[in-house]
Amino acid sequence: MPAPAPLSPGALLGLWGTAGAALLGLGIWTALRAKSAPPSIASAPAPGTAPSPNAGSSMRPDPGPGAPFVLPSLYPEVAEVKAPMNLLGPATFDASLSRLATTVLGQPYSWGGGSPGASWPAGGPGLGGGRGWDCSGLALATLAALGLWPWEGPDLTSAPMAQQAEAVPTGQQRPGDLAYYPRHVVVVLTRPGPDGHSAVLSASGGGPTTNGDDPKARVQVHETARYRPDFVTYMRLTRPVGREQLDTVMALHQLLAGEAVQALDPDRDAARRQRLARHYSALPPVARFLAQQRSLV
Repeated sequence: MPAPAPLSPGALLGLWGTAGAALLGLGIWTALRAKSAPPSIASAPAPGTAPSPNAGSSMRPDPGPGAPFVLPSLYPEVAEVKAPMNLLGPATFDASLSRLATTVLGQPYSWGGGSPGASWPAGGPGLGGGRGWDCSGLALATLAALGLWPWEGPDLTSAPMAQQAEAVPTGQQRPGDLAYYPRHVVVVLTRPGPDGHSAVLSASGGGPTTNGDDPKARVQVHETARYRPDFVTYMRLTRPVGREQLDTVMALHQLLAGEAVQALDPDRDAARRQRLARHYSALPPVARFLAQQRSLV
């Protein structure tokens, strides 16, 4: 059997070029993967330490407090929505979240109570039999009412929420983010104050550092996330939601703002009314809207 002919210099150069292109492509793919992966809560700076200069660089663009209302889940990266939707005129997301939080203040704390799809503002049955909210139930239901978490999404406790969230350095949090503590989570309501912290919406019972049953505990606002000394980090938790939920929560925020609800086609209008009744009919502006719509039929 004759020995194979040696490769010509041109063929050798071709092989080296092909291998080099493959290695270059692999390197670019690896770099893009590393750049796009969000930081985990495990990478958050410990309390009292300075954040990395690059921390939080993957945040969505913030339009600022004077910008028109745009649900954060309607940024262009959501496949269902091609462009942001402005539905509340000059009202801002910050003000809309504040109005939403006001409607749930004073509701009872109930360990295990509430879920993403629970009827707002009463919450749901807790493990002890009472009806109300615990910390994670209130957090996920608030995110769901903002179009940031699906109603049918998993009903996570605080630790799994932290495992799925993106860490946000203190001073870079914004309304709709969460503040995390060991076994506890609350909703950020305001932009950072002079100390870098925000007011938060909280459901907690059993004292300032525990989550036990407490029949006197109520949903309340704390002027700073430092109301508990074991604060760990701010974090951002979102998951894409369906068009039906977005239709509904947009109408909810228009009603809370005292604005007219944007009309859709008749079938979508009817389905949206059903969802408003199921999730938010206990709120007076929603109840009035639904009554008015029934009178027009």
